[in-house]
Amino acid sequence: MQKHINKPHSYGHSVKVSHLSIMPSLGNLVYSSMYKDHIQTIAAQPDVDFDDICDTQQDEHAIDVQNHHYPMNNLPLPQIDEAKYQIKYNVQLTPSMLYQIDLEHTLRRHRNVDLSLHDEINEVMERHASRGVKLSESKLYKRKRLVEELTMAFNLYESKPTIIRVPISRNTSLASVAIFNVEARLLSILHNANLMQEGNFAKDYDVFTGKPTQEITHYDEVHTGKQFEIARAHWCKDDPDVFPLPLVAFYDKTHVDVFGSLSCSPFIVWPAFFNKDCRRQQAYSRVLGYVPNLGYGKGKTNRQPSTVKLQDEHNCLRQVTKQLIFIMQKGGIHTTIMGRKVRVMPWLHIITGDNSGHNDLVGHYNGGGKTGHPFRDCKCSFEDLDDPDPQCALVTTEYIEHAKTITGGLKAISKHNIVNCLMNVPMSDLQGGGLGNTPSEMLHVCGTGIIKYLLQSACDIVGEKKNQKGKRQ
Repeated sequence: MQKHINKPHSYGHSVKVSHLSIMPSLGNLVYSSMYKDHIQTIAAQPDVDFDDICDTQQDEHAIDVQNHHYPMNNLPLPQIDEAKYQIKYNVQLTPSMLYQIDLEHTLRRHRNVDLSLHDEINEVMERHASRGVKLSESKLYKRKRLVEELTMAFNLYESKPTIIRVPISRNTSLASVAIFNVEARLLSILHNANLMQEGNFAKDYDVFTGKPTQEITHYDEVHTGKQFEIARAHWCKDDPDVFPLPLVAFYDKTHVDVFGSLSCSPFIVWPAFFNKDCRRQQAYSRVLGYVPNLGYGKGKTNRQPSTVKLQDEHNCLRQVTKQLIFIMQKGGIHTTIMGRKVRVMPWLHIITGDNSGHNDLVGHYNGGGKTGHPFRDCKCSFEDLDDPDPQCALVTTEYIEHAKTITGGLKAISKHNIVNCLMNVPMSDLQGGGLGNTPSEMLHVCGTGIIKYLLQSACDIVGEKKNQKGKRQ
């Protein structure tokens, strides 16, 4: 069907117009110039609305034809220079012009192509021609073959995702999930000499030991947090051959089209030992997998229980997280980094995202109602949220497992009864698991949440400012 759409049609209505195909066709003119025996056939020109032409050319001396009702034989007709408007059907064009006309015709056969693409292609051709590239003596590959040749040349076989069919909707259907080889993705960073440089690492941090080189006096980079040393000591011990690899992960839904039907949720990671400036750059991150839009085609009347929908998402994410479990179970990744043989031990140190996505990751209810536990990692009730000095008791994995053994226990603590994708995954919080790895994000919790109520409270205390002028009136 797509091939049929891309073919040029001689019937029907199309909003795509090629300015090279307006009669007389520039393509036919070029063809007649190349082949003298070619019979040029020009279709009749459509009627031209001369009233519109006259309206665009009127000035202060123009004659109002409509008001004076001049007879047709008295209309003032413009003088036409026949030599100027006579079309030439036999013109000798240079080979480069013929190439550019052919290129423009090829581009206009495709929809939604930028007009500047023609010039950009020519710039590429000129740039490589100046470097000695001769197309007549060079082998040009098809796009698919070019990708295969580059994959072989750079050994990029593991950079291609694997499509895994994951059972969803209680094993009634399958979802196609793109999953990368996690070990290969991590090594693509650790083996990159352009990335693994001293100037790119966090200040006062030893990448081979995971320990600070100076006394920590304030919070700055990731390794200055108190949880970092706890996680490093647990997963790496003090083994001199172990290379600590704390990972900052990001998971949230994104749209690849304007309608949202092609939305997906990428799972992206950065090594936490890079400094803040480097972690802002795309080159220092790697995508480990994409969770597709599992609700596509089901419409707004999708009556699946929320627990089933969430379990489907976790089944897809499990294809990524279980690779981290496998790496840890086999004792890490044996490799050479910066000329030193090491054993890489990765763990998820922080998972960033929005509040809704964090709730989905840990299986917490999404909603602002009076639930048993309004916030995911705290046992505080709804009535305790306005306490200026709260004495919070944090939720642990053991607390959740105990709630599963009680009828209605998970509902009482606002948790879904699912098999969580973060179960047994190496993480920095050894007691809270994913609950301790998903800190509150500033935008929704503070920017459009707490701060909004703080400002309202200030207005209630101080009072609204009244217009003195209006008061006098």
